[in-house]
This record gives sequence, structure tokens and C-alpha cells, in this order.
Amino acid sequence: WGSRVAPIPLAVEPRFKLGVLTVGGLMPVPFRPEIDELNFLQHVRVPVLFLSGRYDDVFPLETSAQPYFDWLGTPAQHKRHVIYETQHFVPRAEQIKETLNWLDRYFGAVAR
Repeated sequence: WGSRVAPIPLAVEPRFKLGVLTVGGLMPVPFRPEIDELNFLQHVRVPVLFLSGRYDDVFPLETSAQPYFDWLGTPAQHKRHVIYETQHFVPRAEQIKETLNWLDRYFGAVAR
């Protein structure tokens, strides 16, 4: 449930400085307003890396994942949506690479 509900803590908890979200999106079921991620997406301001599968059957790209990403309140230059030719997963090596690059961008590179 992490990526689906991530807008709630990202919007209200100032200790989060960025988000890395994998295979998330909007659920087509009604939730109480105080726990509906749709009500929090526009309030997210931290940088967000969002990794999706083009053929995800849990969070379809066009109707769930893309609207979720588009409605994030994060300024365009601080959000990135990477789409893989997969279903409800992303390739592990790519996930690690993208995540480390995102962390380096915002926190600085770690001496290796």
C-alpha cells in the first residue's frame, strides 16, 4: 500500500524531504475523505520519483498511475515519472539505479 497512500504522509509530515514511489496509483473505490489519497496529492510539495509499469493491471497507467503523478502538487521540475515495459513491478536493477540517482540529486552523491 506504500505508494498508493504515500501522498498522505508526504503532504502532512515535514520530516519527509522527498519520495520514491514504486507501482502506485489511484484506487477506483470510494474512501472517507480524511484517508483518500486523492485529497492529499495536490498538497505534496517534496520531490517525487515515481516508477510505473506500462502494463500494470493493479494501477493501469492511463487511468490510475498517470493521473496520480499528474495531480501531485510537486513542481514539474522536481518530479519524474519513469515507465517500464512491465506489469505491477519494475526491474530491480533499474529501480536501484533510478533511486540512487534521485537521492544523489537531492542529497548529494555519496563518496564511493
